[in-house]
Amino acid sequence: MVTVKREHLKRATPEVKEAKEFLEITRDFRDPKEAVREAISNALDWSADNIWIEVFEDKTRPDQEIIIRIRDDGLGLTEARLKAFFNLGDSPGYQEDELGNKISNKIGEKGHGTKTFFNSREIEVESQSDEGLAYALMRTPLELLMKGEVPPYDWDFDPSQRGNTYTLVTIRGYDNNHKR
Repeated sequence: MVTVKREHLKRATPEVKEAKEFLEITRDFRDPKEAVREAISNALDWSADNIWIEVFEDKTRPDQEIIIRIRDDGLGLTEARLKAFFNLGDSPGYQEDELGNKISNKIGEKGHGTKTFFNSREIEVESQSDEGLAYALMRTPLELLMKGEVPPYDWDFDPSQRGNTYTLVTIRGYDNNHKR
């Protein structure tokens, strides 16, 4: 038996290979129904009364790209909720009591769901909350993840914009346009 002196031990912290983890979650959900289910769950979590879903092909593109467009009349995305939309493991609706028990009634709690949308060519988000208008665009998320890169997104939040609350998510080229 080898004797190791504890005072000589080194310390390390486990690392996360971010792009690989994003890709793994993205590829776990390849069925387009998963993206729609996720959008419906989010809409319900944020008090939507109505949800509109369109799925169609863009015949002007040579690949006849699949477009999934989901709109709801829920509370919309604040600046923090917009960032959480793209973050991994960030779920602003999740709440715990002082003993660590879940107390919120929201479906989403892990911060993985919207990462199913990363299995696409482009994700566009527009949302009006009572705090302002949020907009974000992520280009080529799947392509970048497959290269080992975490895809960036461009975003803006305008607190001067006020109006009826909603969220509109447009997903272009979902799952390389596989038409199951």
